[in-house]
Amino acid sequence: MKARIPKAIACIFLFCGACGLFLPAQLNHSGGNTRPVGSGTELQLRVDGTTLGAVTGSGSSSGQLAIGGTTPTRQLDVIQDVVHSSVGVTSQLSVYGTADSTQKLNIGYDTTSNYGFLEAVDESTAWQTLHLQPSGGTVGINVFGGGNGLTVGGHIDVLAAGSITYFESANVASATTVTLAAGNLFHVTGTTTITTLNTCDAANNGRLLTLVFDGVVTFTDGNNLVLAGDFVTTASDVIQLICDGSNWYETSRSVN
Repeated sequence: MKARIPKAIACIFLFCGACGLFLPAQLNHSGGNTRPVGSGTELQLRVDGTTLGAVTGSGSSSGQLAIGGTTPTRQLDVIQDVVHSSVGVTSQLSVYGTADSTQKLNIGYDTTSNYGFLEAVDESTAWQTLHLQPSGGTVGINVFGGGNGLTVGGHIDVLAAGSITYFESANVASATTVTLAAGNLFHVTGTTTITTLNTCDAANNGRLLTLVFDGVVTFTDGNNLVLAGDFVTTASDVIQLICDGSNWYETSRSVN
């Protein structure tokens, strides 16, 4: 009489195989029953003659699992040819909750065009927001590390339909020495002559700055302000500067 193993037991076999135990080499499923065949250090899972995956390895630290194939190259391989979908319905791996299986994170590799993708999506409905390091830390693109929130080791291309939006900080009061918070755009209030901006250092190297003056201010050439002469402003006048790690250099000004 042929021995029969319930599906639950087959799942236990598969789990133990990932632990590196010596298990039957193959599980065949037919008519709702599963039977082991052979022995060795590779476990294959088949349903109706189709191989779904394999677990290999004979030690607790050397086991590997392939889903969709029988030759894993990492601790976990998910093997499937995929063409990226413009509505987010294809990927080798998806992560989602119990309440809605269409709201998910897709991780995949387009095997036709040869590129990887990571996307948050409500399948066939809308693209969702993808947060990277939402609580802190830094992100590097084409580079390791970086002291800022995002460090890019290459060029940034802005397409015709795109734009770069600079962060507008709270208004800053004019003073002999002005200390700026984080940001790129500031309205300057008051009438005190400005001789120094003390926020140009190594951490701000390359920072672009736009100052919009709300009144009459003398913005003085000198100290760490390298200007095309003093700028005596009126309301709505603008000056743009860039930091080289030591000084602020004027790039343009506008009398409005």
